[in-house]
Amino acid sequence: MTSGIALQLSIRRLRPGIPRWQRSVLGAGGLSAVLVLPAQYLVGGLGAGAVLPGAFDMALAIFAFALGLSLLHIRAIPRPGSSVAPALLSRLPEGQRGAVIRLSSSDHYVRVVTDLGASEVLIRFADAIAELGGVEGMRVHRSHWVALAAVTGARRDNGRLFLTLRDGSEVPVSRRYRDAVEASGHVPGASEARPPALR
Repeated sequence: MTSGIALQLSIRRLRPGIPRWQRSVLGAGGLSAVLVLPAQYLVGGLGAGAVLPGAFDMALAIFAFALGLSLLHIRAIPRPGSSVAPALLSRLPEGQRGAVIRLSSSDHYVRVVTDLGASEVLIRFADAIAELGGVEGMRVHRSHWVALAAVTGARRDNGRLFLTLRDGSEVPVSRRYRDAVEASGHVPGASEARPPALR
């Protein structure tokens, strides 16, 4: 596999415009030649020009094996600019695995709200937050976590602070987290309004 990757890197330097899958095929083919041809000459005899029986089949098998490894290598390394889905989304029905908006804890369950729907997941709240991976957000209450990209506004009601989110819901900010939330710069134009209502 190391030889195949080295060949792919060499091809990339010489022909930078070649797509990754083509570099994989060329690298796998080169790896087949590197492994098979020396063996053919050593066993068949360099001077005699004899061909090792089954050499073509061997080369084809190694080519297929190397190609498979190359494809696995491509899938294992994320492309630049690509993002890996948070592990928490794998716990949701496929039709609800969208961008995470907020999490709310209730007893032993966590309600995961995305832009494609909401589901209850049996998991500790702290573990659910940990499984969000690189999603930028913050805990704003003992029972609530919000994605910062989903915050669209804020309001105050009798000294209490509430964040308005992209799905139209409002999440209370507890005193414990208020300073951190306000310091984050995600409390745009808080105003007095109706009582909060979580969906």
